[in-house]
Amino acid sequence: MADDRDRRSERMMAIVCHQHEHIRDDLADDPAPLQRVIGLPPGSPELADALDTLHAAVQATGDPEGLFGYAEGGSTREVAPLGHRLGRVEFVYRCPQLRCSGRPWQRGSEDPVCGLSGLSLQLVQV
Repeated sequence: MADDRDRRSERMMAIVCHQHEHIRDDLADDPAPLQRVIGLPPGSPELADALDTLHAAVQATGDPEGLFGYAEGGSTREVAPLGHRLGRVEFVYRCPQLRCSGRPWQRGSEDPVCGLSGLSLQLVQV
């Protein structure tokens, strides 16, 4: 289903935006898959395939979780995607360029910036 793949790609892109320096370190021998993802324009039809290639490259380094191993707190396999938790109001930071799904808001935290563009993420209520 295209919706599932789109949501997976948004989550993977959020991980890339937030953890690209760690991913680059782990792919020191061949950072090309990461550079390809970062170099694609927002909304590119090639992004999902490029993220899958990057995910496989990280897995090839010995991490079976691939990109999802970089998520805060371990695996990102959640019941509800970011911004879709039922039964409560939620605040999230959205990517200003809409390249990824953003990240959760944490009370008392400084406003985060995009790891790729350096632009401030936008706090929104969902």
